[in-house]
Amino acid sequence: MRKFVTLLPLVVLSIILCFETTSFAKPVEPDVEDSSTFGVLSKPNTDLKSEFDLTNLGDSFVTVEEKASLHIGRKITKILLSGNDRTQSRYLLSRLKFEDAQILTAGMAERSFKNLKNTKILKKIRMEFEPRGETDLTVVIVVEELWTTIPFLLFSSGGGSVLIVAGVVETNLFGNGALGYLTYQYLDGASSITGQVKHPDIFGTTLELMPYFWLEEKNNEIRNFNVSKTLLGGFTSNQKTAGFVLRRPTDIPVPWLSQVNPGLGLRYSKWTFSQSKISNEAKTANERNKFSNPTNTDRVYYSGETEVGRVDYNETLAEGAALVYRYTLGVPTTASSRTYQEHFVGGRFFWSLPPDFLVASRFEWQQRISVYNSDEEMMGGLFHVRGLPNDVFRGLHLWFYNAEVRYMLLRQNYLNWQGVLFTDGGDTGHSRTHVQGLSKPQGAATSVGAGLRVMFPDISELTLRIDYGFLLSPFQTSGLSLGVVQFVR
Repeated sequence: MRKFVTLLPLVVLSIILCFETTSFAKPVEPDVEDSSTFGVLSKPNTDLKSEFDLTNLGDSFVTVEEKASLHIGRKITKILLSGNDRTQSRYLLSRLKFEDAQILTAGMAERSFKNLKNTKILKKIRMEFEPRGETDLTVVIVVEELWTTIPFLLFSSGGGSVLIVAGVVETNLFGNGALGYLTYQYLDGASSITGQVKHPDIFGTTLELMPYFWLEEKNNEIRNFNVSKTLLGGFTSNQKTAGFVLRRPTDIPVPWLSQVNPGLGLRYSKWTFSQSKISNEAKTANERNKFSNPTNTDRVYYSGETEVGRVDYNETLAEGAALVYRYTLGVPTTASSRTYQEHFVGGRFFWSLPPDFLVASRFEWQQRISVYNSDEEMMGGLFHVRGLPNDVFRGLHLWFYNAEVRYMLLRQNYLNWQGVLFTDGGDTGHSRTHVQGLSKPQGAATSVGAGLRVMFPDISELTLRIDYGFLLSPFQTSGLSLGVVQFVR
């Protein structure tokens, strides 16, 4: 009964949100009359590719808007789509901003073109406008798709710590732009499996649904942070998590905001702790320091979030900014567990500079309210500060930033080479681990470094990344960071 009560509020909110989708803008259904010329939309007509050449698109945002500006005020009576051999037409049509009235207005074509680019599954896009009679207009869209199944790899080292993540990612799952991934992670005795699916238009609406799961088994060794890093104790932890996030992106007529993306989340997590699989050295340390296991926890988490802003992507460049706030409440389902709260603020900023420079940055801040050591966040070189060891900074409070300057060194038919200079920084609150003598290095972590990117224009989001970071404070070390995606994205 207690579990049902804790689930009830979010279930009610989710039902309300689903009912509200009846007022959402529905994807444009094309007029298929006189379809003998172009073919029915549900069966992409590759003949359009020969009529509209994709070799030299000149597909900048300005060019598309200039084409559309000649036909402002005309009624869009037909939309023709071709080239989407692996992608459902309904999904691509849902990215367009042509309203139900279907009267072409200023900015409508440009926003539609950017939305298609933002799917990250199309290599080339051509949008043409053909007047019909005095008032009607046919919009012709011809696309060329990217390869969307890629291997996934992240690697980070520093201070003797190694973290590896490997798996597979599909950015056009089921042909409707859904993102799906399955990964395996290893960190100094800890192994985990993670899976997630991000469906961009669930129930045929603008709702985004993201179910996910996380399974982890970890042999934790608690050490002090002096030069010797003396072992103070150890335990085995098992974590099982499953949940989902439901979001509703909504465009708003405010230039510097552009889009609001509210969301609701629900997840269930269970942690169990034991000393069954730890090393003999850790068992000896437990006895010497009278170390006891953390308390088993069992919670249902509710979260509410809002993101404002949008980032538009155009091949190797990006432009825009987004800011997100999320509040999470963890409600215990057993008498032995305690309540958990979290405040999270994050942001991304991208600025393209001619001819081929890109400034990319992000920041995150979070504050957790908990009595458990297992709720502490660990900051390391894989996701936070490149060059920082993965087992030094941990606590209930965390902030970090990343700033990169990227420059396109060389463009080739199948490869693009990009150089990167970066600086990272961050800190966590003092660890609340109750083992005597445990303390965190004083001062924030800061690092600088350089990297290389090898980008594949024909494959969605595949970027071989090599970064080497030098930690400047609070102590000096260095580390390598590898991946198949951009660090800031």
